[in-house]
Amino acid sequence: MNGHAVLGGLLVVLGAAGLGGWAGWDWRDARAQRERVAAVEEAQREEAALRGRMEESHARTIDELARLRIDRADLDAAGRALRVRLAAAVAAASAASAAGSAPAPGGGDPIGVLAGVLERADATAADLADFADRSRAAGLACERSFDALRRR
Repeated sequence: MNGHAVLGGLLVVLGAAGLGGWAGWDWRDARAQRERVAAVEEAQREEAALRGRMEESHARTIDELARLRIDRADLDAAGRALRVRLAAAVAAASAASAAGSAPAPGGGDPIGVLAGVLERADATAADLADFADRSRAAGLACERSFDALRRR
């Protein structure tokens, strides 16, 4: 046998053995690739579900804040009506005291002072209530977001 024929036969045998090996690796690589793709798709589904829960939480928070603003506007309107009535009562008391009674010791109008104190207390209470409402809404939004993350 000639050296070239032996070398050629050897290459054919080694090539066939090598192709069989590579075919096995290709099959394993393809399987691993499919598993990676499936894992990525699952992660994307989980992320989409989480994003949906977060968007739902955000929408609920916006709705809650809108309801709080409406409630605050209603309470402000009621407060204005009470202040108008209080101003009328103060004016009536001032007119009555100017008509015939002696001035109060200390020279101030006690009803006017009381009205001023009550008005400032009402304004402070309204600010604190607004802060508490917004804090509660933010806390509930945070809880919903945390719960959405835990549901994974």
